[in-house]
Amino acid sequence: SAIAELKSDISSNFNSAHLHFWLGSVYADINQDDIAIKELMTALRLDPNLIIAADRLGRIFQEVGMYRKAIDYYSKEAEIEPSSGLLGMIGMLHFKQKEYEKAIEYFIKALKFDSKYTPARTNALAAYHLWASELIKLGNSDKAIIVLNDALKLFSDSRVIYYDLGTAYNKNGDKEKAIEFYKKALEIEPSFSPAKSDIAACMNNLGAEHIKSKNLEKSIELCKQALEWDPNCWEAQRNIESASLCLAREKYDSGSIDEAVAY
Repeated sequence: SAIAELKSDISSNFNSAHLHFWLGSVYADINQDDIAIKELMTALRLDPNLIIAADRLGRIFQEVGMYRKAIDYYSKEAEIEPSSGLLGMIGMLHFKQKEYEKAIEYFIKALKFDSKYTPARTNALAAYHLWASELIKLGNSDKAIIVLNDALKLFSDSRVIYYDLGTAYNKNGDKEKAIEFYKKALEIEPSFSPAKSDIAACMNNLGAEHIKSKNLEKSIELCKQALEWDPNCWEAQRNIESASLCLAREKYDSGSIDEAVAY
């Protein structure tokens, strides 16, 4: 068998890195990973520049979900012979562990190596989006805004990034800035209904704030704009009714009965 032949060759030439590599590869092919790993690591110890051994070890560890070890061996390979695919793979393994910052670092390295490598670009966008979403969920919208502004350097035409920026500013309480970015998302994808609903919600919330400060006419104006963006925003309709009633009472109390009736 191939295993017997390789073992025989190794017995007379133990320091041959390539023999250990081939023996490890045969064991890997029949799913005897423990022995495969031992032989492949021996191959690398004998020849640290034997990138095919590092690659095979990376693939074995990746297949069994040991991503940290896979990254270690793919990184050894990348030091000697980098490629967009390899750098992208390292990025994806970081991505799978939710190490988004590190994932983005490698996706960008892959793009610098080959600017047309589409998987790295697609995955970098996903990493920025998930990283920012996680930060927002954890209540760190300020950091999310920093991350997303960095993302704009690569994705200046991304509806996803502009929408996420709107969400981050919204969570921070900056409704006007949120509206600005939601509108930018709509410039890129006019049919994106979540952005319309969120603009309506922001305008309604601004309107509600004006009710509290007794700026009732401004409140009505904003809530009407909210309904233009989302006719189903019942909160805006309710706030219009509330502000109108308060305004009518003010007009009535001041003696402007005709104006009161108009509301």
